[in-house]
Amino acid sequence: MSRPDAVQAVRQARFRVRLWWQFSVKPRLARRTWLTGRLPWRIWCRLCAWNAATVIHELARRSDRPLTFVQIGSNDGVLNDPLHDTIRARHWSGLLVEPIPRLFEELTANYRDVPGVRTANVAIGRTDGAATMYAVDRRPGDPDWVEQIASLDRDVVLRHTYAMPDLEGRIVPTEVETVRLPSLLTREGIASVDVMHIDAEGADDEVIRQIDMAAPWAPRYLLYEAKHLGVERYLSNRSRLRAAGYTVVSIWPDELAYRRP
Repeated sequence: MSRPDAVQAVRQARFRVRLWWQFSVKPRLARRTWLTGRLPWRIWCRLCAWNAATVIHELARRSDRPLTFVQIGSNDGVLNDPLHDTIRARHWSGLLVEPIPRLFEELTANYRDVPGVRTANVAIGRTDGAATMYAVDRRPGDPDWVEQIASLDRDVVLRHTYAMPDLEGRIVPTEVETVRLPSLLTREGIASVDVMHIDAEGADDEVIRQIDMAAPWAPRYLLYEAKHLGVERYLSNRSRLRAAGYTVVSIWPDELAYRRP
């Protein structure tokens, strides 16, 4: 075996081990409540944090008070949402952000009976103004995630053609209001954030760049989607968070970043 082939084989083996650890070992450990309750947070993250819902559940379990949150890209607030059950069960309060008008209506209806939860019909953008989002016209038989891939980047939507060959012809441009993250938090009167969850379909790192890491509202816990960033943006985003004092843990396709007070 040539040296390049040997290097490639080692990389593939490491990748398979990471997949096995992430999606087989970690879920099993996370279900061992007698173990997880005894682990320090840092060790729990390394051994048991395998998806966003598990992280949110554990944060709530370890907290002695209801937490405050901001969620960017809430969709309808229920489907594949890692915060929904915890918000209701633990009485968390905060802000849900969804730019697509029809989904925003469903989101508002789904949280109408939950005190302390507000909604905003905007997208987080580089400027306060307007932009075009690209959504998909849903049809019978589509995957349940089809309405969760709306993005400010049309190319990100097109990456799902592997599952929907006719996707390109079903993309619907939608004009939405855009607001910078600091402007939105000021407008909503949010002074501190315990948990920020970002699912911005390829714009997650751009939202994170708008966080003033020295501001009182900089989140203690940050969950964001990493799979659409590409290698360069992915590594740059991790470096920026680490420089700001965050520990970053992969829970692919998302990431968890946290820092203690």
